[in-house]
Amino acid sequence: MQHQQQNGGIQPDHVQVQDQQQDQQQVLEHTQQKAGEAIVSEAKDASVVPAGFEGPEKILEIDFNPSMGKSLREVNRETWDAILDLARCQILSKMSNEFLDAYVLSESSLFVYSHKVFIKTCGTTTLLRCLPLLLKVAESRGLELQWIGYTRKNFIFPDDQEFPHSSFAQEIEYTKKCRGPQGGALNGGAYILGDLLADHWYVYVADYCGDANQSSERNVNIMMYDLDIDVCQGFYRQPELDLEADAQRAAYEVAKINDLCGPDAIVDDRMFEPCGYSLNALQDESFYTLHVTPEPEYSYASFETNLEISDYTDLLTKTLRAFRPKRFAITMFADEAALEKIRQCPTQLTSVAAGCTYRRETQSTTSIRADYACRMSVYVMENQTSSS
Repeated sequence: MQHQQQNGGIQPDHVQVQDQQQDQQQVLEHTQQKAGEAIVSEAKDASVVPAGFEGPEKILEIDFNPSMGKSLREVNRETWDAILDLARCQILSKMSNEFLDAYVLSESSLFVYSHKVFIKTCGTTTLLRCLPLLLKVAESRGLELQWIGYTRKNFIFPDDQEFPHSSFAQEIEYTKKCRGPQGGALNGGAYILGDLLADHWYVYVADYCGDANQSSERNVNIMMYDLDIDVCQGFYRQPELDLEADAQRAAYEVAKINDLCGPDAIVDDRMFEPCGYSLNALQDESFYTLHVTPEPEYSYASFETNLEISDYTDLLTKTLRAFRPKRFAITMFADEAALEKIRQCPTQLTSVAAGCTYRRETQSTTSIRADYACRMSVYVMENQTSSS
């Protein structure tokens, strides 16, 4: 596995002069948008101390018609900075391969394909605020919108969130006001998976694909809570590790990344001060992303990938052995054509053996139109038999 150095692999954007002028104009308009949203923002009193760090992420995926328009990978850095500024996060580093660009953010990750964007942000970021500008940038590049998906788990500290993330109803209302195809409002559906009194998952999808999609794409997300205390300690900056690279290597080994990502994956990671860890990995067209919040009072880690394999049991087991959570939730979002290629869907396991036994508490599934499935299961530790 190749380890990407911080800021390594950042290449200058090569775009035509016309594209640069369009991007510059959109950056200027972003300033006006940001000022306008500040007026309506339900910002919290700066003197109020947050209850804790919100590990569970907000996730936004936008897909465009792959046969139309100019590649999103040609959008310049200034424009991406403007987009992410609206979400209240910043780019820390970038790496690329033949198929996509991966950015480690101050709060999670951004992945950019030629005709798809995947953004995942944690904390009190305002992810949906970047949607109008992102859609405008795509429109200026001749891209045709096919699909928007916004998802998140219920928050640990919902009262700390800011507009438009104070509630799922507010998120839906904000999203539907964004400009969709032909200038109309986005027209999507809202869904909830799981127990509303416990772990549950919110889903909003606007689907403009038309006919049933034969894509094999899927995303698997493992969200782990109450991590083993010894594991948590591995994601604090240790005094004896003076160099940032040494701290990152220590966290990398605690997370057992070599077991979780493929041997040919390239990796870009970041150790935060005084604690916390983020990692992106790329392997051909697939990405892996890991984020760890190690504070014992609200410890959390997520591991997500769009890797296309037929059985995720081994990957799930290795992830649980690395972090040893007391409970976890797993989601799979996939086209029906992708589900047909999966021999063992991870959300259908009644129990998981990973050094200890995890028993499934709830299982939820919903289908959107005829070709897209959302599945979620929640598991709790039943009995500890081994710490390895």
